[in-house]
Amino acid sequence: MMRTLLLILFTMITTSVWAQGVLMGKLVQEQKQPLEGANVMLLSNDTLGQPPYQKMTVTNERGFFRFQEVPEGNYQLLMTYMGYQRLQMSIMVKKGFNNAKVLEMVPDEKTLDVVVVEDQSATTIQGDTVQFKASSFQTNPDASAEDLIRKMPGIAVDQEGVKAEGETVRKVLVDGKPFFGDDPSIALKNLPAEIIDKIQVFDKLSEQSEFTGVDDGNTTKTINIITKSEVKQSQFGNLYGGYGTDSRYKAGGTINIFNGEQRISIIGMSNNVSMQNFATEDIMGVVGTSSRRRGRGRGAGGPRGGASENFMIGQQEGIATTHAFGVNYNDQWGEKTEVSGSYFFNMTETNSDQQLFRTYLNDSGQRYEEDNLLQSTNANHRLSMRIDHKFNEKTSLLIRPRVSLQQYNAVDNLTGTNFLEENNIMLNSIVNENMKDRLGVQLNNDMLLRHRFEKRGRTISLNLSTAANNQEGEESIYAEQLLERTQEMITTQQQVLQTNGGYTLSGDLVYTEPVSKNSSLMFRYQSSYAHNTSERETYDLLEESEVLDSLYSNYFDNDYLTHKGGIAFNYRKRGENRKFSMLMLGVDYQRASLLSEQTYPLIDANEYQFDNLLPHARWMIREGRNSMLMLSYRTRTNAPSITQLQNVVDNSNPQQLSSGNANLEQAYSHSLNFRYRNSQLGQGQSLFGFVNVTLDQNHIGSSTVIAEEDMLIEGVALPAGGTYTQPINVEGYFNARALLNYGVATEWIKSNINLTTGASYTHSPGVINDEINEVNTKAMNYGVVVASNISPMVDFTLSTTGEYSIAKNTLQPVLDNNYYKQTTGGSLNYIFGKGFVFRTDLNHIWYTGLSDELNQNFLIWNASLGKKLFKDQRGELRLEVFDLLNQNQALSRTISDAYLEDTRTNVLTQYFMLTFRYKLSHIKTGI
Repeated sequence: MMRTLLLILFTMITTSVWAQGVLMGKLVQEQKQPLEGANVMLLSNDTLGQPPYQKMTVTNERGFFRFQEVPEGNYQLLMTYMGYQRLQMSIMVKKGFNNAKVLEMVPDEKTLDVVVVEDQSATTIQGDTVQFKASSFQTNPDASAEDLIRKMPGIAVDQEGVKAEGETVRKVLVDGKPFFGDDPSIALKNLPAEIIDKIQVFDKLSEQSEFTGVDDGNTTKTINIITKSEVKQSQFGNLYGGYGTDSRYKAGGTINIFNGEQRISIIGMSNNVSMQNFATEDIMGVVGTSSRRRGRGRGAGGPRGGASENFMIGQQEGIATTHAFGVNYNDQWGEKTEVSGSYFFNMTETNSDQQLFRTYLNDSGQRYEEDNLLQSTNANHRLSMRIDHKFNEKTSLLIRPRVSLQQYNAVDNLTGTNFLEENNIMLNSIVNENMKDRLGVQLNNDMLLRHRFEKRGRTISLNLSTAANNQEGEESIYAEQLLERTQEMITTQQQVLQTNGGYTLSGDLVYTEPVSKNSSLMFRYQSSYAHNTSERETYDLLEESEVLDSLYSNYFDNDYLTHKGGIAFNYRKRGENRKFSMLMLGVDYQRASLLSEQTYPLIDANEYQFDNLLPHARWMIREGRNSMLMLSYRTRTNAPSITQLQNVVDNSNPQQLSSGNANLEQAYSHSLNFRYRNSQLGQGQSLFGFVNVTLDQNHIGSSTVIAEEDMLIEGVALPAGGTYTQPINVEGYFNARALLNYGVATEWIKSNINLTTGASYTHSPGVINDEINEVNTKAMNYGVVVASNISPMVDFTLSTTGEYSIAKNTLQPVLDNNYYKQTTGGSLNYIFGKGFVFRTDLNHIWYTGLSDELNQNFLIWNASLGKKLFKDQRGELRLEVFDLLNQNQALSRTISDAYLEDTRTNVLTQYFMLTFRYKLSHIKTGI
């Protein structure tokens, strides 16, 4: 009944991977008795643009297993059962019924009639997927998945999130299935490392591209966690609680119930120590901002354990109190329907104290200093489902509904001062208080219908997407400006009502037709219509009666309609010894219409038509399982958002005004990407490198007016020293990045060593006071990580990373700046005696080139001593200290086309805490 109600609620059913064959088999032990509950995995030999085709099941009470709707091709069949030798055999799946017959599993080391394969290499390459064997990276018994991947080559973890192969990881799957939607942090921070068998890293294509095999450019850097066979029938998790000095506390836990295909995970936490084991969804773009700034980089924050188009951002600066709860559900409903869903709630209360030092790149050498106090509360609800239904072996439907709700409240107080650099002359100062109350909701749904014809390679698919959003907010502004030259005090008191809303409808029809054994053609038509509205009403409270102020009020509508059609040629050839080559060439024609209409205070409209050819290409060659080389080129257009278009002055800070620009046009982007991977099997070595180049035409940059005397901008008074910023189209934006990573396992120190080096170059044009300013930023970086592989009892990591940046600008070369940051650290987890555990980590952070007011050299030291308790040492009582030397802080540098900026933000400092943790574990171990 519950299943039926859920299906009716979401009005949908869905699909996963297409198939044309059925594979059956039976597992028995040496006495020919059936093995119930054995884990069986079907894994494709060759994949492209997606994770390896992978399905898992367990044998029933009679020992039988069954895989339905399997694409024709060559596969590896893996079978595991506790106490028995793992089996792996090659099998070809053809259209129709395929019988793997009766397979016998034998205990100990007896020879099998099937092929037994146990690949001992730490890193392997499957298609364009990199796979790491978890057992090759030793971790302590209490380690998380995040602790495990820190040791793996090409993966970097910091407080901004996880990067793999130089790109931000935006999705984490568990055994190929969603885990709490698109939040990559939850799985990595909450799943224990001890349940993991393998880690896969790949660029996940869109659902439609996975079906057609042709890359549409919508890839997501993804990690897939493959769990050990024995945990697929188990319950595990942990509970913890602690209390410390200064009334610091933390409590929480995770519970995972795995029963074959049905999996339920529950997580919860509450603390006031800035610990956040999840990413925050920010559909309104307000988290981590003051009234003038949008998202800033961060330095060191709270304790470890604790971002984009998917609205996920990492932990923020300041001191936070966090409450969170979530449930994730995966199951197989019958033979034709796979279901996954999750609900997650979090509320974060943050107190932030930030100092800002900004130097403008104008002729007068102006600078700005600010002290800002921000108190905010952000609450999120997010619900998502994925229902995958197969009508038959040729037709299926996938539906993915998602709902997000966000509420944000903040009080923002700042004191700011503008100076002339020469003689340190003060131009003006401001005291500003803003209070905000915002509510936003977002609804999304994707429906993908796919069908395979009798002729192999002939397919048709239709993807329909809908999205709707609505945001309402109220803001109170009170500001007092002191103009130093005249000693005039200007007071602003306003009430702002802001309402934004819109919807998007889009469709994507794809047809593929085989041309020969190794080649095919793809025909595609896409259409999308987006309508957005924004109403900003500003009332002047200093008047006797509240009056709508037309200078700061605006009603604005925006419509963006696209039609795109194209063709692509796809060639694939498989050779001996797993050799594989692929070439894809395609071109699309797109016509776009951009209409912007203002209805208040004046009636005005702008309409643009754009006709573009969008070529794309991809070439890849793979030599067995050792190496892969790929080169891709893609073009795309980027339309301006309604915020960038709405030409209303935002005076949240009267000395730093901003406005949209209704005359903006869409940008056109070229992207060239080169990648190389090599894994020397059996030698414990891996090499990865990439080069990425992006060139924008009609790039959306910014124009900044820095007032050298009192002036009017759009009818609004801007005092000397104030700024006015507006987006504009500029030419010449260019970005290039390169990264090289080498990993090797060493026997002489029983550790894994990862060496990384990289470089980047950005050419960013902008306009300052009607003059073109070109900022050229070069950066070089390196990293060394030594991760122990001795034993779970001794787990240490040593690392150092450094980045040297050189920023030059054409308007004020005297303000060119060199900047260096180095972070050197180490961590140790040592289990000794009768269950004693000593943990410690140190991080030394050193900056050069920041503002003189900032401390650029500090050391953060955390430590704890614990004692294991109870049967199987499931409990632990621990005394821990955070920031023993009381030096923690957060520093960041921002380089734009108009200024250089350094910030320092308060973060959690020293506290002591007594914590108790209990591990939950019940794993079915076989017969």
